[in-house]
Amino acid sequence: MDRAVSGADRAGWEVVEVACEEARRLLGPDLASVYAIGSLAHGGFTAAASDIDVALLVEPGKSAGAAVERIAARARSVCDDGLGSRLSIFHAPWPLDRTPAPPSRFPAIDRLDLLEHGRLVFGDDRRDAFATPPPVAEIRAEAVRFSLAGSDPDAVAGLDVATAGVRGTTKAILAPVRLWWLVEHGRVVGNDEAVAGYLAEAGLPHGPLVAAALAWRREGRIEDVEGAQRLMDEGALGLYARILARVAARDEIPEAAELAALADRFDRARVRASSGR
Repeated sequence: MDRAVSGADRAGWEVVEVACEEARRLLGPDLASVYAIGSLAHGGFTAAASDIDVALLVEPGKSAGAAVERIAARARSVCDDGLGSRLSIFHAPWPLDRTPAPPSRFPAIDRLDLLEHGRLVFGDDRRDAFATPPPVAEIRAEAVRFSLAGSDPDAVAGLDVATAGVRGTTKAILAPVRLWWLVEHGRVVGNDEAVAGYLAEAGLPHGPLVAAALAWRREGRIEDVEGAQRLMDEGALGLYARILARVAARDEIPEAAELAALADRFDRARVRASSGR
């Protein structure tokens, strides 16, 4: 690895090391490079809430697709505390200059994360010569697609903090913040920087809820579950409604009508929840 690993991140790096070892065993000379991306690379990893993202780059014309599930299964069987089950594997052949064709899996946001923050774990670092940053328009379009696919007013309205825990609760709250950041800036950063930017921006809603979510994530626990539930119930639907509407109103946002309709669904859910309290 190209930088020292902190003690707080050790559990996550152990999953990366297991994945790398299994990839080397299964792919042999076809495997060119292994990187850690995500929060282990750009900062903010917490064992209580973070995913563990690994990128496998193979030689031109080769594929890692057939090995991915076996690598993930190895991590689940070897790594303690359930962290192995959070391994997410991105894979493609070099050169990485556009969205790779199936069976590769390497969305634009994660390719940008690799270029800006990836930490080489094994093999050759070919980013300078064989990788091209996705355009900002592609990053924004992908962020919108992910939000449309993953944002559900009923799920947010019904989220039970005690059941969802720190991982599920903070993911639900920070998802629209990450959408806002990606659309506004077209860059990949950790939750700390995205939240700091959000809280510094005038006119953005429900700052105390967003700040609390980041604190729970950092601490790896939610000490006052009842208080957290109140914050969620009072602010989460409005947070989604306002951010989705703001993003939809930007110029040249793809699927703006669908995003605006989703914002309206969140706002109607907010009104229903408020009238029931």
